[in-house]
Amino acid sequence: MGGRGRSHQTGHSRTGSSYSTNTNQPDLPSGTRLEVKFRDDQIGDCWFDGVVDSQNATGTIVHFDDGDIQDLDLNVIDYGVLHTMPTQ
Repeated sequence: MGGRGRSHQTGHSRTGSSYSTNTNQPDLPSGTRLEVKFRDDQIGDCWFDGVVDSQNATGTIVHFDDGDIQDLDLNVIDYGVLHTMPTQ
């Protein structure tokens, strides 16, 4: 298993994406859909989709589609923005 401690049944490989991978912590509004890359020693890179809940001093709280919730530092992981919610 990878760093998430979950099976990779909901993960997906990423091919032909039309956006670039970000490496800086952005100001992402709540509700923004992301895909985040996690490394698995057996199957390689795996991407998981989730929604930004909030941001705090340690990073970005992401609620993943498989039910997992993590506080992620987007400065040190690969992710892509799938859909950004309009700001109010």
